[in-house]
Amino acid sequence: MKFGQVLYIILFALFLFSCNSEKNYTVKGNISELSSSVLYFVAVSKNETQVDTVIAKNGEFFYKAVSDSIQPVILYMGEGYSWITLWAKNGDKINVSGSAEHPELIEIYGNEINDLLTNFKQENKEAPKDSVIFRAENFIQQHPASIASLVVIQDYLMETEDTTALKIYLSEIESPAKEDLLYTRLTTAISR
Repeated sequence: MKFGQVLYIILFALFLFSCNSEKNYTVKGNISELSSSVLYFVAVSKNETQVDTVIAKNGEFFYKAVSDSIQPVILYMGEGYSWITLWAKNGDKINVSGSAEHPELIEIYGNEINDLLTNFKQENKEAPKDSVIFRAENFIQQHPASIASLVVIQDYLMETEDTTALKIYLSEIESPAKEDLLYTRLTTAISR
């Protein structure tokens, strides 16, 4: 075998190794009714905020990034008036689908947090407000170690402004969710 062929094989192997899906996460999606083809991904971690731009073609898009730990990624659609939050870490293959005109109904799947939150939203999209609060309480009791419970507290229970009840909800949270930055933010907000 010639030196050039060996070098080619080594470079090809290095390329394949660098493309390992465990070293990044991917977001693949199809969102209809976008007012603009420009999408903004804002990844928020403890140390930094990363902003990336992706162009959607006929509503379809693909995004790849790196995060060693689970983090929220905000996807701004169109002019930025419509947005969703997904959760991602290296190795995740996230799928997003729905309408930009109804971001609250956009489905996000690909890891436990996104799956739980999407299922919760789908099950409660037509439920009366009192019923959603009861279901949110049950959700927290069923998933005390999931960051999804923190998101449910933030999105569905914070508006009750009942600090006693909110403290009870947070007291039910267990590790690893208890170590997440969102837990700290909710605790601080409730204390105020």
